[in-house]
Amino acid sequence: MSRPIVSVLVGASFFALATSGLYAFFFGYHSINIFLHVLFGWLFLGGVFFHLRHNLKSIFKYLKRKHTWAIPILVLLVVALAITSFSPVMRAKSWYESFKSKSPSEVPEEYAIYDLASEDANLELEILAGDHFWFPQIAVWIEDTAGNYLETVLVTYSTSQGVFYGDRTKENFKELDKGIPEAGKRIIRVDALPYWSHKRGVKYQDGLYAPHPEAPLPDGISGATPQGNFKLKASYDSLNTFKVLMEVNVAFDDNEYFSEFDFPYDSLFHSGAGLLGQPSLIYETTVESSKKYTLMETVGHGHHSGQTGELYEDLSRITTAKEIIERVIVKYGLLQLN
Repeated sequence: MSRPIVSVLVGASFFALATSGLYAFFFGYHSINIFLHVLFGWLFLGGVFFHLRHNLKSIFKYLKRKHTWAIPILVLLVVALAITSFSPVMRAKSWYESFKSKSPSEVPEEYAIYDLASEDANLELEILAGDHFWFPQIAVWIEDTAGNYLETVLVTYSTSQGVFYGDRTKENFKELDKGIPEAGKRIIRVDALPYWSHKRGVKYQDGLYAPHPEAPLPDGISGATPQGNFKLKASYDSLNTFKVLMEVNVAFDDNEYFSEFDFPYDSLFHSGAGLLGQPSLIYETTVESSKKYTLMETVGHGHHSGQTGELYEDLSRITTAKEIIERVIVKYGLLQLN
């Protein structure tokens, strides 16, 4: 790569990094900004590599001839900055955290609070709603690192009680969801959170794994269907390392792969209980006692009509369902949970 191109690449990448970094500092997390920051970070590193490739010999000759003392000082400075206990770094970190605590993006009123902690909360999920967030069904649970189900932290009320109101259609469900319908048949929506329900391994009298209205889950783990951003507080101290999983689903978010024209022989999908939409999405992260913050990642989707507990890793047919959740941050340990 020629020198002029390398110089332009390094300069443009540095400008983009500085701009996106300042934006994140003052205005908080935004997925597009973080994506651009990471993209230009890699471009900057590529430019630096080619720059050093062109100039490494000249740099070493210059330092060796006139500034031999600069090399060990530079190494010591880099090592000092890498040590987190170095007082200037810690003072800057403390000032930054103080600044961010007053940032508008961190105002607690922007998040509904679900406090389901049995004692002092040491586990928090901060869920930022996406553009396709509409009264989703959600389950949050804990597994060990081998993938064995341990306990449920939260499940939305309709799923926990095994009750969904019928007579909802793609044309009227948004109006009906704003209130509680007084009429209409009640149905068990087995496709809402199938991965979680099969993980629990509780089979009910109807032969299904979705919670049944005659055996509802306790209030201690159920919560109202969220309408936007929310924070879930819980307590968990049994393991130093464990997995947190979340399953999310909204109704009537059909697309070209999951619609009234698909799965013609799947009677459950077309029975009304499935409400004809994309399958649930599953998010996961591994939490360690030594790490305060982790970011949940999408690992797959559930069965389209909830008949199995299989995890489908291929997300190529999932479209708008990916926009239900913008991001989920998991906080664990001795934290001041807001």
